[in-house]
Formats: sequence, C-alpha cells, structure tokens
Amino acid sequence: MKKLVHTLFSGGIIFVLAAVVSVGTSFAAGTNLIANPSLETATGKLPTGWLQDKWGTISATFTYPVAGHTGAKAAKVTVSSFKSGDAKWYFKNVPVTPGNNYVFSDWSTANVGTEVVAQFHQSDGSDQYLGLGTVTGTNAWKQFSASFVVPSGTVSATVFHLIAAKGSLTVDDYSLIDSGSAPKFAAGMVSFTFDDGYKSVYTNGLPILDAVGIKSTQAIITTGTYTDPDYMTAAQVKTMAANGHEISSHTRTHPDLTTMTAAKAKTEITGSKSDLLGLGITATSFMYPYGSYNDAVIALVKGAGYKGARTVDEGYNTPLSNPYKILSQNVNNDVPFSTIKGWLDTARADKTWLVLTLHRQEKLPNIPDNLYGNDPAILQQTANYVQSTGMKTVTFGQGISMLTP
Repeated sequence: MKKLVHTLFSGGIIFVLAAVVSVGTSFAAGTNLIANPSLETATGKLPTGWLQDKWGTISATFTYPVAGHTGAKAAKVTVSSFKSGDAKWYFKNVPVTPGNNYVFSDWSTANVGTEVVAQFHQSDGSDQYLGLGTVTGTNAWKQFSASFVVPSGTVSATVFHLIAAKGSLTVDDYSLIDSGSAPKFAAGMVSFTFDDGYKSVYTNGLPILDAVGIKSTQAIITTGTYTDPDYMTAAQVKTMAANGHEISSHTRTHPDLTTMTAAKAKTEITGSKSDLLGLGITATSFMYPYGSYNDAVIALVKGAGYKGARTVDEGYNTPLSNPYKILSQNVNNDVPFSTIKGWLDTARADKTWLVLTLHRQEKLPNIPDNLYGNDPAILQQTANYVQSTGMKTVTFGQGISMLTP
C-alpha cells in the first residue's frame, strides 16, 4: 500500500490516525450516511450523489450503469493505459464528527489490485488522507470493510475506491456508519524505532536516548550486516537488548516482500526471527522492509508469531489500530525538529500513539541518497523535548500490547 498511497498523495499531504481493515467481513448495521449507496438512482447519466474523477498520465473510461452486486446498477471504470495517477467513482462528501469512529464498507470486482483511501475535508479548506487498505483483484465480487477515526478539524469526508493500473474496477453497495466516540489511550505516547541496524545509531543515537531513559526499538537485518563496518555487530545488538532496547525483525536481507514468492518471503520473515533467537533474542515485532506489505505478507508475519508490525504509512495510532498495520511518521533528513515537535504535540493532545521511523544517525549532505539519515542533533532535540514534557515513551512491542484485542 505504501508505494501506491505515496504516489497518489505527494506534496506534504498528511495521513492520519488508524484504520482497522477486514476484507469479506460485515460490520454491525447502523444508519448509512451515504445517499444512494447502491447507485440505483440516476440523475442524467450519473448516479445521484456520485462523482467520477481521474488524474495523472492515465486513460480511463467511466461506465454507468453496469450490472451490480445487488440491484440492477453499479459503476465501472476501465483504465486502458497507465503511467501515473488514478481513477475512481466516489460519493459526495458527507458531514462527519471529529474524534468519532466510522465504519466503511463496499463491494467491488476488479481484475487488478485496487486501493481504498479516505479523504477528510478540513475547516481551513485543506484535505487530509488516510489509506484504508487494498483489495486484491480476483474478477469476483468482494466486500471491503475498514474502520477509521476522523481527525480533528474535519467537517466532511468521502472514500475513494480507486484503480491505479491498467485494468477495470466495478463498485457497488457502499456503507458509512458513525459508531460513536473512538477510544483513546490514557495519555499520548511515542515510540522511537530505528530501521536496518546502522552502527551510527549505536554510536551516536543510543547515548542520546540512554541519557534520558528512552528505550528504543531496533529493527535488525540479520544476514550480511554484522561484519559490515556501516552496521552494528552481533555483540552490539546483544548489548542493546541487554540494556532494555527492543530488538525487532527486519528480515534477513531487506527485500521487498511483496515481489517475492510466498516461500522466499516466508524464509526472510521466519529466518530473521530464528537468526535473532540464535543471539538469545526473542523478536515479537516486525518492520516491513521499504514499508511494503499486502495481505499475503501480513499472513506470513502473523504465522511467524509476531504480535505486530510497523508500516511507513503516515499517521497516528489508537487502541483500535490494526497491530499489523501500525502507522508511523518518517523522520527523514529533510524533516526539521519543528515538524517532529508538531507530531509529538498532536499525539499528546489527541491521546494517540506516535511511532517515529528513523534510520542512520550521522550528519550527511542533504541529498536523495542520504534521505534516510539524520543529524543526531535532531534526535537530541526530540529526546530533550519528550523529557521536558513528560510524554510517555514505549517500545513498539509495549505499544502493541496496549491495543484493544
């Protein structure tokens, strides 16, 4: 999902809060906020209350009506050529209440994978977006369901079920239900997670965190790194664990798991767990390399015994968050402390869980090749601010244990 969502909404647009996703599962019935949810009523050549849109370098044809999942009508979009962007049918924005939990569902059939994204229109005229999940193309009707919390400042919302590839998508039978005020944590909290196991994290980053009593989560690549001078040694990984820092799996060789066969992906996922166990470390959490995941990868992560996994999809987490789709904020080399302070303040105010994703800790030229690095001074400012505010810090595993089962 990460690669598609970031392509769709680049330019600093924010993803917010958490989505709990289920494909093929119905939620409890309630008042449907969507007018004409099954697209049965038409106004001219369009379903009443519905819009169509496309953007990017894409050729798309919108067709209405076509045979539906139920009733006589549904809406279809066919993409004949694609380089960038997306195309979708979507219902007109409906009023929503910030802080409430909403349950969305629809039915679709497609011959390619598709994406579901919530759009929140803010009182200042801006829009925020949250990726709700993906639907695998099967050429058969399938229900998608997800719950999400509406962020503060929102006045209305819609949901895009979109296609961003050559193929076709047909949608029908939408539902959006307000299920009331969403649960919150007792207080806002933050986790510091570091990917890959760079030596600069051990030498430059950990002393900063240890000085203020912050325990981090370290996602370690377990094959071919311990003898590489840019990465931590096995002894250093063991020392971190002995000092109370959580060690998380990040696969053996850091591949894009969504591009691999199931057998090879399983070897990467379970093998890294076994490798860490060989160091006397039991890893209970997982970080997706490149932030890439899908339903098959999640199933393998669950099957390996991990209790939760972090994405790089941007936002904050609530007690209702899916433990295998934890959102984060990415601290790249172009992110100033003022931005991080804003994230921390938001989590404190909304009583949500902020997960920071960091990488190497050394001052490097601010060029694309060094995107995943930070001047340790930024980490120092962040740690000092967390300490000064008394904000609760948790390891990733501790945060997972606080989610609602």
